[in-house]
Amino acid sequence: MFLTVDGVAPGSCFPAVVLTGQLVDCRFPIPEGSVLDPWGPHYADVDVTHDEDDDDHPSCTVTGDELVCRDVFAYYAPGDREVSVVISGVRSGTRASFRVIDAWTQQVYFTSEWGGEPYVFPGHPLSVWVDGPDRTAARFAAIRSRENGRLLPIVAVPGVDASTFATMAIDPGALPPGRYLITPCTGATSFDCTEVSGGVGFQVGSGRLVEVIPGWNLEEADRINVVFAPAGNTTPQSALATIRSVLGWEGPLPIGAEDTVVEDPEPGETWWVQFGPFAMEPLRSARHRFNLWMIDDVLVDARALDHTAPPLGWDRPPPDFGLPDVAVTAFDVQYPGEFARSEALWPSFTTPDGPAAIEREGLVFSSAYLSVSGTYPRAQAATLAHEWGHALFDLRDEYVEYERTVTYGYPNCAPDETTARAWWGDLLGEVDPWVDEYLAVMDSFGMAVDALFRDRVRVDLVTGGCYSPDDDAVRPSQDSMMNSEIPTFGSVNRRRVEEVLALWSGRAPFTPGSATVACDLVVRRERVGFCSLVLAPYIDAPESPVALVAGDERSRCGTAEADGDSVRIHCGVVRFTDGIPQTFGIEVGGAVVAERPVLLTPWGKVSFRDLEDV
Repeated sequence: MFLTVDGVAPGSCFPAVVLTGQLVDCRFPIPEGSVLDPWGPHYADVDVTHDEDDDDHPSCTVTGDELVCRDVFAYYAPGDREVSVVISGVRSGTRASFRVIDAWTQQVYFTSEWGGEPYVFPGHPLSVWVDGPDRTAARFAAIRSRENGRLLPIVAVPGVDASTFATMAIDPGALPPGRYLITPCTGATSFDCTEVSGGVGFQVGSGRLVEVIPGWNLEEADRINVVFAPAGNTTPQSALATIRSVLGWEGPLPIGAEDTVVEDPEPGETWWVQFGPFAMEPLRSARHRFNLWMIDDVLVDARALDHTAPPLGWDRPPPDFGLPDVAVTAFDVQYPGEFARSEALWPSFTTPDGPAAIEREGLVFSSAYLSVSGTYPRAQAATLAHEWGHALFDLRDEYVEYERTVTYGYPNCAPDETTARAWWGDLLGEVDPWVDEYLAVMDSFGMAVDALFRDRVRVDLVTGGCYSPDDDAVRPSQDSMMNSEIPTFGSVNRRRVEEVLALWSGRAPFTPGSATVACDLVVRRERVGFCSLVLAPYIDAPESPVALVAGDERSRCGTAEADGDSVRIHCGVVRFTDGIPQTFGIEVGGAVVAERPVLLTPWGKVSFRDLEDV
């Protein structure tokens, strides 16, 4: 049965006493078997008007026989705060309370470095600010479970230098995945220290990465490593399946009723066609320049791994997953009745004043935040491409938004026509060739497209936009991916995307494990093989001379040739006088470095049975 307000009994919040700006979790008993309706909204509310102004309501979920409302914010209003719940849009009376005290009434206290609830995993410690009248008193820290309040270890806090004010990395120890609270514990030893009220909540996760596209990633390749971080109303398994869809890896997605992918489109069954980033150019042709990962956890705080870079962003680096060139994309699936706005932060190569050479040295991408509808998750495919336009390629928004001031920046938001001509004058009148393919795809699905579509994406000098409703800016076209999210970046933006992607080869250095020995067999008086070394896709050929070795047979390999996305190195004729070998040794630079199995291919119409009889 659907839960109603009347079914929510009085509950409690933990911690019961917190400092201003901290978070509490509130739990309420409910009838066993209760479920929340799929429309919502279902959230907790605190009795302060600031909450209403910001419309910041933590969602509530059902866990067993409890309604759990996590991360209720302690607004800057000291005193006893009353908590009500809203179920299916109907508000209850007070169901719980907690006390808020001013932080500076405490001897010492912690705050998380970047706010919210940090995500901690091996190699990524908890970073906090130590503040208060006597910061040096924080010699220890107490850790409690956020689920039941149970005291866990008392850990040491590195010595605080009273003359400086900087963040501190605290090792919380080997905690299992879960949610925790850490507070300063003052005293001479860990056995008799006293916990301070309040505390910083944090999540411990595995930090384990899984491939989004099975078998695709090459860790050693020169690639951009995009890491998706699931959050919100999802599971790792569900998030992984949806991420695969919205990427557009298999091409455009024909979507029908209830957000389903139409397998064999019939007239009228396709409601719209979604183009994820890899379903359109230029990303489709450059997908080998990406490794795509997902954290095998669900983050409590979707923004816990936000990162950005100067000159326009703050200097918060990406989390350390042991990979280079990381860009995190938060994948936040909304709860019923929720809505949030997708956005992206600033990469390090932001060029607001005009074109500048992009260098790999010191380059840092920013993170993207994707708000995903729980009902229609695939509808965010184009939005993902749009936000990557910001986070990976430093493209500006081209639409009008009255509440925001105009934002200029290369390559697509010029302050005047003179600057615009300098930036993209050589492309005036061009239409991205991808548009022809897009129109053909839409026609194949029976989807109508505006007859003036080509004119709307033609490169021009279009005044207005870049947030401004007036003639304060000049953009390259009437519409684009960076405007209303139509599936074309346009020639100006595409050139910028290609400039950035050209900095990565997408290829990995040669390793023997990435090679296969393939032999075409010919039957004559003896068994003769024309053998080659075939490298996996996007693996570079070895720089040193290569040979195949089997017993007394040795065949030196020649030059490498492209074979689709793979590389084939022809190694000449091998006579199998003592039978067909099961493996070949691969000799690189005069030394045999690996044994690899042989893939046999009969020549012409000769079968393997025939070969056994020769």
